[in-house]
Amino acid sequence: MSLYAPEIGSFSIPVRDQAAAFAGYAAGDLGIAIKIAEQTQFNDDLQSALASRTVIGQALGIIMAQQHCPADRSFEILSRASQNRNMKLGDVATGVVAKVSGSPPSTRHLSLRESPPWLGRHQPCCVAAADLCFRPVRPFRRRSPG
Repeated sequence: MSLYAPEIGSFSIPVRDQAAAFAGYAAGDLGIAIKIAEQTQFNDDLQSALASRTVIGQALGIIMAQQHCPADRSFEILSRASQNRNMKLGDVATGVVAKVSGSPPSTRHLSLRESPPWLGRHQPCCVAAADLCFRPVRPFRRRSPG
């Protein structure tokens, strides 16, 4: 943080101390903001990967049914098509599903819901059908031997 004044020595020691404290808080807040941005990007990447995996699974099932082959063989077929067309595997899978179903595949993104304030301090315990349930957080207690 840079402070400017019209004259040298314009800032008193208490003002400089306050500025230094503010800079420390600002640096901490900036670090938290960066972590939140990184976690948001990571979450978006995971959502995309889950959606792609679902479509790839659907395409593998279609290929297995059409070619009467096991899963590993259908994956080889899909992979080879991806390489030959120079396309991402998920994009090729989307094309397969769209061609068979007549419309592009729909993928539902998971969304986390906030816990109601009356629940107090809780944490997610499981994910089912894009919904979270909560259980109380119990403090860790070391058991005494014997």
